[in-house]
Amino acid sequence: MQRAAIRARQLVQQILTFSRRQDLPLVRQPLTPLVEEGLRLLRSLLPAGVRLHASLVDGLDVMADATQVQQVLMNLCTNAWQSFAGRGGEIAVSLRRRELDATEAEVLGGLAPGPFACLSVADDGPGMDADTERRIFEPFFTTKAPGEGTGLGLAVVHGIVQAHNGAIAVRSHPGAGTRFDVWLPLLSSARPPPSPSSPPPAEQPAPARQQQVVHVVYIDDYEALVFLVGRLLRKEGYRVSTFDSGEAALQWMRNHPQETVDLVLTDQNMPGMSGLDVARELRLLRPALRVVMISGHVTDALVSEAAELGVFRVMGKQDSMDALGSAIRSLIEETRAA
Repeated sequence: MQRAAIRARQLVQQILTFSRRQDLPLVRQPLTPLVEEGLRLLRSLLPAGVRLHASLVDGLDVMADATQVQQVLMNLCTNAWQSFAGRGGEIAVSLRRRELDATEAEVLGGLAPGPFACLSVADDGPGMDADTERRIFEPFFTTKAPGEGTGLGLAVVHGIVQAHNGAIAVRSHPGAGTRFDVWLPLLSSARPPPSPSSPPPAEQPAPARQQQVVHVVYIDDYEALVFLVGRLLRKEGYRVSTFDSGEAALQWMRNHPQETVDLVLTDQNMPGMSGLDVARELRLLRPALRVVMISGHVTDALVSEAAELGVFRVMGKQDSMDALGSAIRSLIEETRAA
């Protein structure tokens, strides 16, 4: 059931990504942790008999959208193991640094020469002939039987890589497997040295003690999720107030004006008040309060309207409670730092 749900989510993401063609919010990201997280999820999905090997180097920072970089990895690896057609096989994922000269950069699609991160996914499957290789990135082109493929996976990969100012290359021969290389421009790893006159940082309180003073309000109309998120965050040591509607959360805040709240997490699509409605009311009630909106369909219009209302972050829905917990902890860390 979990695999089927994740596969369904991936398919919907592919369709939305392909249809929206939106500008991505790119931020500086260390690439290796993104690939490692994607590989952990992938290992739970691989069929029996498929072996996965990884060789990754650290210290590669790129401008990227984390979710979509992981989608590139998942799509390429899924395409690889599906090519085995039920037989066993091997997939090798590597991440390395490469300096591209002017000739290589031009061949890859008019890139600027310089330092790049190269993410490679190779398999020992049946490979492709020249005609298939030429059409591999066409939308809706697939060599799979009806009902087994959408023809969107590699088209989405190609679009994402281009939106990241990178390039993708494929090498394949019948009977000799296939290899995809994704090239993303590297950022400088240089960091300004600390000023010698700067005072040493103040000693930070212990994490557990910090967590106890952070108060999170969580709003979602799905009662089971409200219960699970509340339990998850309380086990982490945070103080949590949970509500199954925006109306209930706002009424509680109006009745408890002296209660300190550090972060509000609200679902967007709810009966009655939506997440945007909640953010609009909170802006009047507590203008400095950080609000994070969670939605299964993040669009440019939603992000724009949320920004106008002062929403701190618009976040897509996660695959699992572990992923949701990790995302919420990161948001809390940002709030605590601020």
